[in-house]
Amino acid sequence: MFRHNPHQQKVDEKKADHTQGDKMIQKAPPYQIRLKEKDNSLRILSAVIESMKHWSQYTNKAPLLFEVLGILDSAVTPGLYGAKTFLLRDGKESVSCIFYEIDRELPRLIRGRAHRCVGNYDASRKLFRCVSVRPASVPEQQTFQDFVRIADVEMGEYVKASNEV
Repeated sequence: MFRHNPHQQKVDEKKADHTQGDKMIQKAPPYQIRLKEKDNSLRILSAVIESMKHWSQYTNKAPLLFEVLGILDSAVTPGLYGAKTFLLRDGKESVSCIFYEIDRELPRLIRGRAHRCVGNYDASRKLFRCVSVRPASVPEQQTFQDFVRIADVEMGEYVKASNEV
């Protein structure tokens, strides 16, 4: 069983006072801490199509997946190797999407309705490779712009900090 030792507590307090007096403790923003630690963990960014195309240029610095909400703007067409292709639009921007039915089928998508797609963007082929596609719920649609704003700010700070290193 542990017993409280008042003498040890006083010694520990003196040590803590001494170290704080010698150096100033400065808190760094979270994105700088992550950079110093070489955090290469996967980031999932909520993005509009335009932002996805912009932020995809930084996939060499950090692994990125994008979450995009958009309106299905075409028929779903079958392709080679179990691929299904379709066009997703959000306002004036659109992107060609592909989903491979490897371990699961693409759910029934309805043209003109909002869908949530998660995947990576291949800028050289201008193609969004989706790993998850499903109809977007009303609460998701209502809160999505807030998530996009937050992700844009965080990525802007991350890129700024990584350029300083």
